[in-house]
Formats: sequence, structure tokens, C-alpha cells
Amino acid sequence: MRLQTKLGLAFAAVATGAIIAAVLLANLSVRQNFEQYVHQRHYAYYEQIANNLIRNYEQTNAFSPASLDFFGRQALQEGYRLRLESDTGDLIWESPAPVKHGLSPDESQWDFHRTDLYAGNRFLGALYLLYPKAELTFAAAERTFLGQLYRGFALAALTAGLLALLVSMLMGRYLLIPITLMRDVAVRLRAGDLTPAINLDRRDEIGDLALAMNHLTESLRQQEELRKNLTADVAHELRTPLSTLQGYLEAFRDGVWSPTPERLDACHQQTIRLKNLVSDLESLASAEAGLAYNLAPLDFSDLVAKVCESMRPRIENKGLTFELSIGEDITVQGDAQRLTQLIVNLVENAIKFNRPAGQVTVNVKKSSPPDTTAPADTKSQLETKKWVVLHVSDKGTGIASIDVPYVFERFFRGDKSRTRLTGGSGIGLAIVKAIAVAHGGYASIAETSERGTTVEIALPILVCRPGTQE
Repeated sequence: MRLQTKLGLAFAAVATGAIIAAVLLANLSVRQNFEQYVHQRHYAYYEQIANNLIRNYEQTNAFSPASLDFFGRQALQEGYRLRLESDTGDLIWESPAPVKHGLSPDESQWDFHRTDLYAGNRFLGALYLLYPKAELTFAAAERTFLGQLYRGFALAALTAGLLALLVSMLMGRYLLIPITLMRDVAVRLRAGDLTPAINLDRRDEIGDLALAMNHLTESLRQQEELRKNLTADVAHELRTPLSTLQGYLEAFRDGVWSPTPERLDACHQQTIRLKNLVSDLESLASAEAGLAYNLAPLDFSDLVAKVCESMRPRIENKGLTFELSIGEDITVQGDAQRLTQLIVNLVENAIKFNRPAGQVTVNVKKSSPPDTTAPADTKSQLETKKWVVLHVSDKGTGIASIDVPYVFERFFRGDKSRTRLTGGSGIGLAIVKAIAVAHGGYASIAETSERGTTVEIALPILVCRPGTQE
């Protein structure tokens, strides 16, 4: 059964159930009100008969047969029965039972009212007014009205049911069309077609779902492109040193070249290049997997200062100026070796992509949440945590705005023409992000322009218990 049919039937069933319930409640209310009206009519007549009997007794000092016969005929005409009993329950008098509506003297068909008759303080007897049960005493006009009312209810229920069925089918179609579109897109995505998009202008949950599907499609397309680039980059990074080694070894084997120390050193450099690439890949894999992290309280400010001071000679040898700004001591729960790798990678990037006679700036400070550069999925955490923020800036040419979302991806290079000598393997920032995330933080590009780039790393500050020190 199609979803549209299921939705239509479900809506129709709910609407029909509601209509039937409303009709039944209305029917019950009408019947109860009619029965109440009949009971009130019986009681009013009963009070009238009782008062007449008392007045008659007071006038004649007895219940005369003539007066009882008069009241009996009157009750018979109205469809009632009268019964008069003594204080001991003995029958004094009873009127005949009416025969209209097929009534019989059977007590099960009658209800009654009882009242004690007194003349002053003298007990005269117990008067019973017996009347047919309410459903048997509706007058013809009342029965006609009820019949018309019930038929009106039935017609209204039928009309409302048909309208509910029509509206439910239209609603099912309205809901199903975008779902069908999303199903078709999902089928095409499964087949590997990452180009389709859902053009749906709706301001409801289905519109949000369509927008999420479009974002998913775009994300898959980007991931597929990154996967292809990753494969190509890994192949390129491996091919260059392997081709060099192959050329040297074949030349040695064929006697074209003799294995001089200089040529052997060139081969050695290529093996080091391969080893560094494999080491970077291993570091990235372990950082992303969160394996082998030895977390312990450490002074992050002191760690940054020591690492940067150890790299100061390299920075100055490149003709760059170095500025280090560190405030108070800040303690984090971290792995010293991994965080050292994070700092080194950031400073190496700042050195590599700086202008001649440029500047490398490192700044460590506490941050008040939330920071606008934080990824959306960490902003809720920023509101409940204290953070230390590390900024590493260069004076390079900046990063193109279209490349900013991808700079932390594996092997990503904004400038496709860069070689390994100038651009590295493209793994450094991916390792930085993985280490930051493994420590409960994040990595982002805080600022980039033609005057340079600032990379931001945020880590949660270790909150010490009272009586301890950070």
C-alpha cells in the first residue's frame, strides 16, 4: 500500500472517529435532556395530583370514591397510574393502567414518585404516581423532532466523513510529493549521482528535511572530491620519491652511474621523505582515533613558551621576526607530546607561508565564551566551559575564502601548483585539528586576508577543585 493511501486512510479514520464520537455525544446529550424534561413534567403533574387529593380530603374528611375515580380518569388520560397505600403498606386504591404505547401493568415498564399525604399532622396515606419509563412516553412531536435530529446528525456525519476523506487525500498528496522527491534523490545518491538537489520552498519540518538533504548531498560531493584528491595526492607523494629511487637504483644496476656518496645521499633523502610521509599519516590516524593519549594536568602556557623558544632560531634564520605573548599560567588536561606536535605544526606552517621579512606571532589567553570563530557544534559547549585559546599568525598572502572550510582536510592545498618543498604534505593542519578535537577543543581559521592568516586552537581549561591549584 502506498504511503499516500496510508496517510489518507489514517487521516480519514481519525476524522471519522472524531465525527462519530461527536455525533454520539450529541445524541446522548439530546436524549438525556429529553428524559430530564419528561421527568420534570411527571413531577409537576405529581405535585398537582397530591395537592388536589389533600384539599379534597380536607373538604370531605375522607377520600371519596367519586373524587378518586375523577383523579383516576384524569391520570388515565395523561398516561399515568395512581396508587394510594396506608401507613402499613396496604392498598387503599389504585387507578387502572393506560394502554397507549402498548403499556401493560408490568412493573418493569414503570417508574414512580412517592409522597406522604398529611392533613395537618395527620397521616392520610402514601401516594404513588406511576409513569411509563421516559423512552416510552415521548409525544409524537417529540419523537418526530428526535427522528429529524438523528437524521440530521447522520447526514452531517456522512458529509463530514466524505470531506475528511477528500481533505486527507489532498493532505497526503501534499505531504507525499516532497517525500517522493527526497526518496528519488536518495536513490540517485545511492547510485553515486551526487549532483541532484531538492528545490522545495517550504517553511516547515519537511522544508528543513529537504534543506538537510541538500546539505548532505553537498557534503557527500565535497567528501567524494576530497577522497579523490586524497588518493591522487598520496599517489603523487609516493610516486616522486619512488621514481627518484627507481632511477638511481636502475642507473647503479646498469652501470650508468657509480654509487658515489653524493648519489647515495640523494637516495637517502628520498627514503627520509617517504618515512616522514608515512610518519605523518600514522600521526594523523592515531590522532583521529584518539589512541595512545597520555592525558594529565599540564601548564599549557609553559608548554607553548618552551616549544616556541626552541623554534626561535629556525624562525630567525628564515629572516622572520617572532612575537610571543603569554599571560597567566593556564592548566589543561592534555598529552604533552601531542600538544607539542600541535604547536610545532602551527609554527611550521606560519614559517612556511610567511612573506620574506615577515612575522610569526603566537598568543595564548583565556577566552570568554562563545567565540564567533568556533564551529557551530562546539558553541553550546563554549557557554558552559572555560577555554584557553592559542592564536598563531603569519604575514603571508592569506587563504582564499573558498578554501577556508577545507584547510583542515587531509592533503588539502589551496594552491594546486605548490610542490612538497613549499607546500608540505597537506597533513599538518589535519593533525592539528585531530589533536584539538581529541582534547575536547576545536581548530578554526580565526582570520585570513592578504595581510596574513591566524589559526585558532581552543582547549578546555582544567577546573580544579577547591583546595587545589591549577
